[in-house]
Amino acid sequence: MKTISTLVSTIVLIISIFILVSPAKAASLSNDLIQINEVLYQFREGWNQHDVDKLASIWDFDRDKTTYIAVESDDIIQGGKNITQYYQNAVPLVASVELANILIDRLGDYAQVVGKADFIINNEDGSTYTAPVRVNFTLEKKGDRYLTIHYAESATVK
Repeated sequence: MKTISTLVSTIVLIISIFILVSPAKAASLSNDLIQINEVLYQFREGWNQHDVDKLASIWDFDRDKTTYIAVESDDIIQGGKNITQYYQNAVPLVASVELANILIDRLGDYAQVVGKADFIINNEDGSTYTAPVRVNFTLEKKGDRYLTIHYAESATVK
């Protein structure tokens, strides 16, 4: 986490130099990027540790229309109860998840995060295969942290 914090601080310094934002604004940007990164970290670690509670913790389940679009389903999973049930069913099937090529766009109290995820899936015979997908998070700032309000996966084309 120290390396990420140093990287974020460097990015914020570069931003403040090139677009001349105030140090207070630069600090706010830095804190937001750290909080957004925390959502991604909890997402990855939740899958890797098979921890449904950790995965559920990144969501704003107080919102009526939280949505999860899984690449393997034609349905839109809506609401905290259904998203948590999805995790309970899916977590045992996933050996691990790695995120890459992450792009973050802050939009006021919202952030759009897109990137790539490699889901390593367990087969019944004990072997695994990699399911590469594009991921798209929509986050909303609540107090001092960001929470997921929408998440979608889409298949990559090789």
